[in-house]
Amino acid sequence: MNLPRKSERKAGGAGGKSTFQSLANAYREIGPYLNIGYFFIAAIGLLAFIGHLVDNHWGLHPRGVVVGAILGVIVGFYNFIKTVAGSSGSKRRS
Repeated sequence: MNLPRKSERKAGGAGGKSTFQSLANAYREIGPYLNIGYFFIAAIGLLAFIGHLVDNHWGLHPRGVVVGAILGVIVGFYNFIKTVAGSSGSKRRS
């Protein structure tokens, strides 16, 4: 088994790209999708909490929490669709 000497090895590996550069490109491509889940949960939680505050203020138990959670789901899906459509649209234009 003949391994190439250190001086004979290519610094870039296969295809001339370094592993770190490939990893950076992968993260750059998936970056917009990484926070979708967190935003979705935060939208539901925040709007449900606001609904809870409305319930306590006007005594509308459990209507405020339910309406707030439904609005949170709508806002979460809106962000999801906007993120996915925006990312695929920018790739088509390139």
